[in-house]
Amino acid sequence: MRPVNLLPYVRALSKRMGYGAVEPDDLEQVGMLALTVAQRQFDGQRGCVLEAYLKGRVRAAMIDEVRRWAGRRGWLHRQRELESAGAELCPAAYPSAPSAPDEKYERREIRGRLRAGIAALPARERQLITLRYGEAPMKAADIAASLGISETRMYQLRARALDRLRRYLRPRGLPL
Repeated sequence: MRPVNLLPYVRALSKRMGYGAVEPDDLEQVGMLALTVAQRQFDGQRGCVLEAYLKGRVRAAMIDEVRRWAGRRGWLHRQRELESAGAELCPAAYPSAPSAPDEKYERREIRGRLRAGIAALPARERQLITLRYGEAPMKAADIAASLGISETRMYQLRARALDRLRRYLRPRGLPL
């Protein structure tokens, strides 16, 4: 059996899958353990490519870990973060409730990061996100008409803007 170095793959995958219910370092450990176990269990007689087998086992182990932690900690925490971030964009959609000082601080931090992420978007995408999720959210057809583009193009731009926003926020500790 030839040696396969999948450490870069494990690290990259743990960073992509982390920041949700499980920290990337924890996922990396799970991936390394799965890699070790899978190398021992690999049977080359079955006609499977070693690297593909190992990658599949590592990915499956990480997904199982995320699911296990998500069940434990629940997605409620993440949902609260999303709602508090959404409340900044559309306050009418999320009525405010009294909260503890640390929750207020956390919400303020999330809002600040979200504002910075939106400010980092290109002007057209920033305008689209503001129109769609701002204080007075508009319908997709109305946004497309105001920007002079088709509704399909508006959805494409929105998807790209949200993807850029996710990439901006994820390293800053906000899993959107």
